[in-house]
Amino acid sequence: MEKLQRRLIALLLVILTLPAATAFADDNNDFGMKYSAEASKKINKHWSVDAGVGFRTRNNAKTADQWDLSVGAGYKITHWLKADAGYQFIYDNNEDKYKYNSAGDVTKWRPSFWGPRHRTYASLTASVKAGRVKFSLRERWQYTYRPEKTTERYLYGSDSWEEVLCAARAKTCSGRVFRSPTTFQEARSRRLPMLRFTILGLSTRRASPQEPSGA
Repeated sequence: MEKLQRRLIALLLVILTLPAATAFADDNNDFGMKYSAEASKKINKHWSVDAGVGFRTRNNAKTADQWDLSVGAGYKITHWLKADAGYQFIYDNNEDKYKYNSAGDVTKWRPSFWGPRHRTYASLTASVKAGRVKFSLRERWQYTYRPEKTTERYLYGSDSWEEVLCAARAKTCSGRVFRSPTTFQEARSRRLPMLRFTILGLSTRRASPQEPSGA
């Protein structure tokens, strides 16, 4: 009987999660996968620690979208109330971004780039049992800091690159120019990379951009 109940609960969870996954795929014409692993250790009757790692994809699960690492600690205040606090490091793959003029032509292209986020959180969880059923209510506070990121953007009109600053609290870049643009012809003659950005100390290069289809 107990085994049958477990199977029914597992089946119910699958049925409840399928509509959400289908709606996400239909609305965005895309889907991704999210993987996570967590471990926890009870130190004594009051204290416990935990750690986790996560990885997420997009572009029909072909492109890495995000990975994260987290550590935390919990303190059981009473038998029904628990406090938690922790830190999470998040590394995002920001998507390419295009700007268009009134005619629908591409004027600017900012390639995808990786950038960090730092998140701290604290929560209180109250739990109560009613027979074999346990009810929990959690209140969570969190603060996320996104450091400023300097990357590059391509200008189609002048066939050149400019450096731009992506603000700490925004997902968009300001368009501030830090140096005079270098044209593709000048870059080729000097044998310079078309675009260079640093990820974890490794320098990567991009070829000349192409206009997106349908632009």
